[in-house]
Amino acid sequence: MFTASAACRAARPAKETLGNEIRRYIRLEDLSRTILPTDIERALRRERLVGVEDVQMQLFRFLPTRQAYITLTHPDLLQMNMAKLRNMSIGGHAVTAIPCLEPPTVENLRGVKGRKSAFERRSLPALTSSGALSNGRQVCTWGFPPKASVECVKDFLGHNEIDILGDKPEIYKVNLQADQFSLYSRYLIRTPFISDSYRIARRIHQTLFRPDRFGTKFQVRACVVR
Repeated sequence: MFTASAACRAARPAKETLGNEIRRYIRLEDLSRTILPTDIERALRRERLVGVEDVQMQLFRFLPTRQAYITLTHPDLLQMNMAKLRNMSIGGHAVTAIPCLEPPTVENLRGVKGRKSAFERRSLPALTSSGALSNGRQVCTWGFPPKASVECVKDFLGHNEIDILGDKPEIYKVNLQADQFSLYSRYLIRTPFISDSYRIARRIHQTLFRPDRFGTKFQVRACVVR
């Protein structure tokens, strides 16, 4: 007969697995808006955290959310590290640390075809961790008219004397989910080098899109995805 105690024993491995998954990840909240993963890693070394495998920023439609994820090498290290994080501050901001499940990640974006397919299918989650996008070779830019096309963004970059993306620049529209609405459109620009990303972001941030036609209605903003 399958007794209650036997049922508990059968369910225990699943519970332990779920518990271990929770104990491997920590979410940091209340971070500075300008903080980078390297800033967090430096603070973790200062506090002498043990077994840190990875640090990733949390992104909402490729923009930072003032939250980050820490991945530990083993669940047994959670309590020790949580104690060290209890009173930690980064860049003058007191942060909050919470154990969490594995952070959401973007699907495989390797190769031009993979990236193009992911954006066209609108399969990228709105909320995700930085993951492979944290190499500094992506610029998120927003503030364009809602019906602006990739060609419009190319022309805008050319008007601002940005000619470093080659003949076939990788510019992808960040589409909204089916139930979302926005007065502006957003794009992700992939660059050859990190220095190019910062050059583009500095050049187009807070510039006006087609002021001859729209006046001051559409102010473009940009930041490097880290």
